[in-house]
Amino acid sequence: MEPSDEIMTHLTTGAVVVYLIQWLKAIPQFRWISADSGVVNRVVSAVAAAMIAFGISVTGDASTGWAITIPSAAMLAGSAWEFVKQVVVQQVLYDGVVQKAGVQR
Repeated sequence: MEPSDEIMTHLTTGAVVVYLIQWLKAIPQFRWISADSGVVNRVVSAVAAAMIAFGISVTGDASTGWAITIPSAAMLAGSAWEFVKQVVVQQVLYDGVVQKAGVQR
């Protein structure tokens, strides 16, 4: 993957995660995300980054059940740097866009 493609991938997925977290905060069942603690937001963001970087996926529906697919240990170990990059990009986007826009945590 070209370096510019990698950067765009992290920026795009980071922006999607930050937007989704902000959107979830407006839903009554997810009010706990908008607690007055930045820690909650960072944990939710880190979990999303881990799922993206490590290739963890969730599939299914309410009628058939859900399945979580986790790659092999070797693949997970190799994805640690991708995880760090994704967490940083999401935090930079949140701090630079959401916080500057005056949106509360």
